[in-house]
Amino acid sequence: LRLPRRDLVRRACVEMLRKTALTGLLLFFKKGSVFQLVAAMLLALAFLSVAAWFQPYASRSANLFKVATEVTSSRLVLAAQFIDISP
Repeated sequence: LRLPRRDLVRRACVEMLRKTALTGLLLFFKKGSVFQLVAAMLLALAFLSVAAWFQPYASRSANLFKVATEVTSSRLVLAAQFIDISP
């Protein structure tokens, strides 16, 4: 049994934290509230900043792809602020 490298385990843990924060933690706020959207936007921008600053991957293209996916997540949250769904 060979254990994975520490940096890979750490990266996987941070990725799981990101996913949990953007989905699970936001459930504690009132559904569809402005505060929920602002919290989601702040989380998305924080993880975007972390990905851009630390560049966790070995290759430049992988880091650019990671930043691009974080930008997409931020844009989706921003777009959600403009959607008005009336029952």
